[in-house]
Amino acid sequence: MSNKPSLYSRRPQHNDKYISESNGSEGTTASDSEGPNLDRPNTSSAAAGPPTQKQCRSKPGDSSGSDSSSSKQDYRSYQSSSKHDDCNGVGGGTRDHRATSASRDRASAQPMGRGTQGEALTSRHGRGAAGAFTSSRPRETYSRDMKTPIGEKSQLYGDESSRLSVLMKRVMREDDRRSSIVKQLREYMQTANPKVISKQADNVLESLQDLLQERGSSETKQELARCVGITGSVMGDDPQRYFNSVFGRVNAASTSDDVRVHLLKALMETLAITKERKVYFWGINHSLYANALVLFFLRRLRSRRSDLCVDRSCPPADPDLPSSSECISKITSLIRVFTTVIRSIGKYFQPTKGPPITTEYIVESLNRIMQCVLMSMEKHHSENLILHANHCVIELLAHLHGGATSCVTLLADFVEMQLAGPPSVPSKYLLTTLALILKVIQEVGGEMPVAFVSGALRTERAVAVARFSGEPALQQAAMQIYQALLGLKNVLLLDVAYRHLLIDMQRAVNALLTSGGSQRKPVIVEETTTSTPGATYTPPQARHVVMFLLGALTEIATTSNSIIGMWALTPSLFELLCHHLDPGMEDLAASHPVVQYCVLRLLNSLSTRHGNFISTSCLLSSQVAQTSGHLSKILTLLTRLLRQETTSWDARKLAVQWCEDILQSLQVQHAALFPKPEFCDLVSMVITSATERRRST
Repeated sequence: MSNKPSLYSRRPQHNDKYISESNGSEGTTASDSEGPNLDRPNTSSAAAGPPTQKQCRSKPGDSSGSDSSSSKQDYRSYQSSSKHDDCNGVGGGTRDHRATSASRDRASAQPMGRGTQGEALTSRHGRGAAGAFTSSRPRETYSRDMKTPIGEKSQLYGDESSRLSVLMKRVMREDDRRSSIVKQLREYMQTANPKVISKQADNVLESLQDLLQERGSSETKQELARCVGITGSVMGDDPQRYFNSVFGRVNAASTSDDVRVHLLKALMETLAITKERKVYFWGINHSLYANALVLFFLRRLRSRRSDLCVDRSCPPADPDLPSSSECISKITSLIRVFTTVIRSIGKYFQPTKGPPITTEYIVESLNRIMQCVLMSMEKHHSENLILHANHCVIELLAHLHGGATSCVTLLADFVEMQLAGPPSVPSKYLLTTLALILKVIQEVGGEMPVAFVSGALRTERAVAVARFSGEPALQQAAMQIYQALLGLKNVLLLDVAYRHLLIDMQRAVNALLTSGGSQRKPVIVEETTTSTPGATYTPPQARHVVMFLLGALTEIATTSNSIIGMWALTPSLFELLCHHLDPGMEDLAASHPVVQYCVLRLLNSLSTRHGNFISTSCLLSSQVAQTSGHLSKILTLLTRLLRQETTSWDARKLAVQWCEDILQSLQVQHAALFPKPEFCDLVSMVITSATERRRST
């Protein structure tokens, strides 16, 4: 038994920078670095050839397993057995798997020594992520009989007649019905006593992973992955054995990306089950586990990105080089699974957990993901890639807890890449783009560049286009973005967002007035030559825009700590509603009464929250304030609305209710208001309206 401590009993060493660019040659090993290097090539021994029998049986720290003569002899034996298997019809995929397994067994026999954190994560023997779970004690070689065809491995279960044994024998023998049998196996394992599975866990795990290497439908492999995950969940007494087995296959050179993805899905299934059962893998350093997974995915992404960058126009082309679409598909698959993994290990992938998971570490991971996607989209446009990349970026931002300001420029570029594309994309893709924009606003806030705000609100782009969608989810997402921008605490950014809203509002209101034959065109804000080109709205579209923008202002206007509510912008929200959008505008009331009502309703909500501005009114005090004239304007507006015949019934009813609220809020100390002309005119108009109403009935 080795005297060297395992990762489970010692505190890992770490450096200040946990993710760094490669500063060594292609042959640099993990031991040459002071910390995990995402760009370091995997110097796995999986491709180095088969191990010797002595190596497979050696104990940690035993150097005798590297005897050269023994290695040569066993290598000749391996070649001989490979040829023999070829004659018996064993496929090439099986030969690759044997070589990979043998190399993995040789690697597993090597000890885990002291060293830097990079050694623990990538291992000088190429185990990669599995190194994070390697125990210092020897373990049984996992793949005991990789030379045996899949069908013959059913003999591992002997004559046992248990339900598990019967199903495992069938799933390995019956190729034509494997899909349905695997489903039966999964259903049984979900309800079976864990002790029944744990008794045969090693054999079951080996067989299931072998089956994943075989050709089969995606549905079959998904079911197999779930079975692997269930098997791992019952191995809690010795989790290293499970993790080493899975990661050994994941890091094997002959393992395809499709199989890697399903093996990682199996890990997620294990985590989900153990979390539900409140079973914990004692001794596992979860932070190192999370770190190992991230390193694995980012290295695979880098590899696929390199494949995508190869110039395919220069002959001779490498026949083994995947096409651009294949590279994009693999990158998409990796990002999708990576996102699911991050969700699964959630609480362990937090900066609060300390090294190696820090804010800088997560930011660097986020940067790598976005850079890969940006480069990929330049080579080959893929909406599916955008869909899963957005989910991934949103998930990583959620783990930063406001620490994303250092990558705000790249985030802005990532969003701009999507906004600059065609807005007419399927709703599920558009929805993820809107969700990403909202998340960026929430996490970065006042640190966003001005161009991000102005670019997001351009009328020809996704956010504005989503307002006209028939899907409530898209409209709600667009509304949340407008409200988030209008709720910013940065006055400069808020002013930009507010100005875009006013210009859009002005164009829509003028379109409504023009459609009703009015020559009036209110000017809310002066448009300059630098103003973004606006859309030409039809009357229904213009009405929808006005009501949407009023809705965006409603929640913000009634929030006590909003900058808009504190009159910090020009025009103030009160001036916008009472003067520029004047609810008493007869042309607008006659042709579009619903718009008149919405403007009046928002003005009423704003004024009610401020006590109708009675306490600061110039009608009651000589003290000058920014809101001194608001009560006088409200009384005059209500009088006009009750007098005009064009006022809709709903607007008239709201005006009367507003008058009642004002009268009820007046106290004895407000007696100075009663003789004022504005107040007298309103009271007189209320009485007249009531009299006329009685006569008409």
